[in-house]
Amino acid sequence: MSTQEQQRRARQRVVSYADSARRINVSYSTFRRYVDDGRIKAIRLGPGRVGILESEIDRFLDEAEAVT
Repeated sequence: MSTQEQQRRARQRVVSYADSARRINVSYSTFRRYVDDGRIKAIRLGPGRVGILESEIDRFLDEAEAVT
């Protein structure tokens, strides 16, 4: 990952799985399944830590609205 990409990600808000699940109104386990299936992209924050960019949640919600 380039330095520019790292800086861009650092400026974006990162939210936890639990907060992300609440925002899209699904259970924690369903949210994990979405990440495992590749429907939502997670980022590694460090050893054993992952998060979701807020923009990724917005993208997911926009796509869900477009389908319904």
